[in-house]
Amino acid sequence: MNIVSKSLLSFGMAAAVAVSASADEKYFHGPYVGADIGLSDGGKFYYGGHAGFRHQTDSNVVFGIEGSFGSYAVSESQGSITAKIDHNWSVMGHLGYAFGESGKNLFKIGGGYNEVQASASGFGSSVTASVGDFRGFIGYERAISEKVNFRIAADFLKFDESTGGQATAGFSFRF
Repeated sequence: MNIVSKSLLSFGMAAAVAVSASADEKYFHGPYVGADIGLSDGGKFYYGGHAGFRHQTDSNVVFGIEGSFGSYAVSESQGSITAKIDHNWSVMGHLGYAFGESGKNLFKIGGGYNEVQASASGFGSSVTASVGDFRGFIGYERAISEKVNFRIAADFLKFDESTGGQATAGFSFRF
């Protein structure tokens, strides 16, 4: 074998190892936790956290489940009565596809159950009520490091006959 053949063989083997290593990198696989902030379609500030687990296949299809817990900075007063949203939580499944440079981008859609708890007080008494229904979303994530993702989403919220939406942005940390 001459020097040119050896060089080509070495180059080919190095390229195969590099392609194999990048194909094995899964930026959207395993358990994760994170935080989000956003705005509702009524202009109310949202803040919360999320945790979940995802599985990324060798063909870059991603599916998983996620739970979230948060609240809106909402409090209204009318005379002696004050009403506020205490918190909301959700459990949703999602399906997505990792694409782009080394599979660092994720487009995803999902949906599940969402519940909001609100309370009102006045005249020496208080009442708390919860309402739950469907929550759907469409979102995008970008792996900015081996363990950290930036994410944005547009959510559709339905409660009985009322509908609304919110836009959120946040970070997820894989472990």
